[in-house]
Amino acid sequence: MKISIFPVIAVILIGNAGLCPAAAPQEIFQRDGSEATIESYRKAIDAAKDNEERAQSYKKLGDLYAARGDFKNAADEYIRALSLKKNFPEKERLRMAVSISWGDRLGEAIAEFQALLNEDPNNTEARTDLARTLSWAGRYDESLDEIDTVLG
Repeated sequence: MKISIFPVIAVILIGNAGLCPAAAPQEIFQRDGSEATIESYRKAIDAAKDNEERAQSYKKLGDLYAARGDFKNAADEYIRALSLKKNFPEKERLRMAVSISWGDRLGEAIAEFQALLNEDPNNTEARTDLARTLSWAGRYDESLDEIDTVLG
């Protein structure tokens, strides 16, 4: 039996507004100015005592960029954070990977979605976002395979 998956593909490829970055960093920007906040995180990164602390600072800086809609810079910071620390909570890693994809770093986003799926193959959000990102990368057959898996 053949069913049309076009409506599902459209929903998957359009986006998932529920993963929008948290508002708290945006409030920080509004309160004290973005450049001063960015500079304070850069100093914290330089002064970090270990990679764990440095990774957290990169992640927080990525959160700040994402909150103001600067996904290119957010992606750079999230990639740095993930290169130093792989054990961020699953939801945070998923949110970082989505922002990385929005920053047009599709290969890195795909790799993070796949890493999440290696840990939890039943993570429907990660698989859906992987399908979307694969389609953006022009990898349509792989995207459809992921959509088929989601639809089960």
